[in-house]
Amino acid sequence: AAANFVRLYTCAAVDIARQLTVADPLAVYASSSPLRPPPGHVCLVTGGSSGIGFETAILLGELGYHVVVAFNEVSWQEDVLSRLRERVPDATFTYLPLDLYDLSSILECVRAFKALQLPLHMLINNAGVMLVPFEANALGFERHRMVNHIGPFVLTHLLLGVLAASGTPAHPARIINVSSVAHEIVRDLDSAWDCDPDTYSCHHAYGVSKALLLAATLALAARLSAARLSVIACAVHPGVVDTPLYRHVHPCLKPLQRVCAKLALRTARSAAASVLFPAVCAGSTMHGRYWASCKAIAPSSLAARASTQVYEETMAHLGISTASADPCKAADAVEAAVRATMQPA
Repeated sequence: AAANFVRLYTCAAVDIARQLTVADPLAVYASSSPLRPPPGHVCLVTGGSSGIGFETAILLGELGYHVVVAFNEVSWQEDVLSRLRERVPDATFTYLPLDLYDLSSILECVRAFKALQLPLHMLINNAGVMLVPFEANALGFERHRMVNHIGPFVLTHLLLGVLAASGTPAHPARIINVSSVAHEIVRDLDSAWDCDPDTYSCHHAYGVSKALLLAATLALAARLSAARLSVIACAVHPGVVDTPLYRHVHPCLKPLQRVCAKLALRTARSAAASVLFPAVCAGSTMHGRYWASCKAIAPSSLAARASTQVYEETMAHLGISTASADPCKAADAVEAAVRATMQPA
């Protein structure tokens, strides 16, 4: 546990130093003429109640998207929608409840989205947890792995049919998965799915969840290309950012975190620009790549090497023994597997 603690905070310190030497993503984004969508284009952003997700919704609204924000704090919806509309009065914002820790909530969110009878041109899997105490859901999935990887994986596949129907060769639908530089602390993925509370390290669990998300994104992108669907996908590291996720940071580091937040950490709006840059400034070159500070960079060799393995293992953990190479058939299998978990034992 101590080694994982040191690795994660060393990784964060190195990344803070790196981001101080590059241009502010918000300035790069603004100077790159972000593409405004045709009328009626829709984006769904998870975790849109605060932090990066909230500011991403703002930037999308400013571009002219109809933005659907999905988050699990149902009691916050009126306040969040009010603040979004105050910032961008001319934009359209819609709320859907979503708890990525609960497969039934993901299924209901997709049902509710489809009931709106809207297209879907962009899905931004932003919601996540960081450094939370050990907890596993009824299916045995630890919270980091469930919220940061399995939940977005399931949501993406359940919405893949809508994304494919909404994209065109000229304007493909886009999937943006918010990963993290923390994936670099993971040395191997042999025990990626282990959930032993006696050996649990929140620092390692967070890094593993982001490595799984990144690896599965690379695998999905390859499958989308092979199937020639009008859908493209990438992963993004938003930077080390001043957001509410730091509420679980080690108590001895909270004073330092507050100082860093003022002097060195990115703002949520700057991080949101970094998240959106590949989707609205880079065009089709975003596909199948890992982005940070508005540039495509190399992911860890482990994430790249293990991408197919992680995709197939994720399917297996959902009860799917053989994952179809066809993304749409794989999506059908995911939906069937999720519905099967809803049946009484």
